[in-house]
Amino acid sequence: MEGDVRDDIWVLHMDDDTAVGPDTAISIVKFINEQRRSEWPKHLAQGVLTYPRENATNWLTWMADSIRPADDLSRFAALTGGGTPISGLHGELLVIRSTIEAQIGWDFGPKAITEDAQLALIFCQRYPGRSDWFEGRCYGASPASVRDFIKQRERWAWGLLGLALNKTIPLRKRLFLGYCVSNWVIGPLQNVVFLLLVELILQVFSLSPVSPYVLVIWTMNMAFAVWQYWEGYKANVASSGGGGRRRPLELVCLIIFLPIFSLMEGLGGMRGFYRLATRKENEFVVIAKPV
Repeated sequence: MEGDVRDDIWVLHMDDDTAVGPDTAISIVKFINEQRRSEWPKHLAQGVLTYPRENATNWLTWMADSIRPADDLSRFAALTGGGTPISGLHGELLVIRSTIEAQIGWDFGPKAITEDAQLALIFCQRYPGRSDWFEGRCYGASPASVRDFIKQRERWAWGLLGLALNKTIPLRKRLFLGYCVSNWVIGPLQNVVFLLLVELILQVFSLSPVSPYVLVIWTMNMAFAVWQYWEGYKANVASSGGGGRRRPLELVCLIIFLPIFSLMEGLGGMRGFYRLATRKENEFVVIAKPV
């Protein structure tokens, strides 16, 4: 409605399979009230997407989705919370002023797949320093099967890689996004299990999984990945019923299954890259999730 396009009206974006709780509403109200008192008010903010255990129908995809709340608590908190969402946004628990949404819009043409990330890059260009992050949570559900998990990641990679190559957006605004997606697509090739298998097969590498010159960086990258899954798992358990108790066996499996999680992510990313490279026609991908 035209009368609803005002600076004091905010729009909350959620997926149809994502729920809110009293804590969600309290966090949003707190954020909006802070903008009324701020000398440099923000125009949009992103919260944390969590996956309660009771919403899961597939244990493996639920564990693999530990990465998502951890991404909110690290990358999105640092970048979107720092005022410039150059790594994109996700459509759950996104609050934005109606005036800003009306100016940017969501219709970026038939080739657009990841409209939320495209809105983020345009926002970076027009309103630098005006985004924020808040600790509020919403509650989603992981894909119902590994196949659906890979299809979901395929669509994301397809859209984000295309966005990273979109020349209508300044190069400096999409460079970091391109790096993040590329790192995601080749993720399985960086895993210690893959590197040790290559060494075993070729029998020409040293005992170090990577060159000594990049060993420190590689180790930090792997440590960060372990931390992300660990913290994301804790966030998902905390949002679950039953007092948010962690299960010791799951903590062990979380580490052991990291190569499998990486392969699931990487397969989706590679399939998305293939679709982009072969110029496949955009199509809406539907995956099964518990209701």
